[in-house]
Amino acid sequence: MAKRSATEASITRAIQKYLKSLDDVWFFKVHGGPFQTAGIPDILACRDGRLFGFEVKQQGKKATPIQQRTIDLINDAGGVALVVSSVEEVEATWS
Repeated sequence: MAKRSATEASITRAIQKYLKSLDDVWFFKVHGGPFQTAGIPDILACRDGRLFGFEVKQQGKKATPIQQRTIDLINDAGGVALVVSSVEEVEATWS
């Protein structure tokens, strides 16, 4: 039987648990809806005065065009935004 990949929700929960364990990080889980701007990353975080945007996807999945545009805008403005599929990818962002 093939191993099922982790769901986006389970990856997001694991990342949130990791972020909660850090004393020097503020973060917010963005809940999409009809009154929110489209394309905002799933998790916004701030560490050492820098904005991070984490768009959570299952392994091998890509951001939608509007999500990628928002990621590019955050990066162009001096923040750090990217698609992540694991806690390890978030950890690597701090280095």
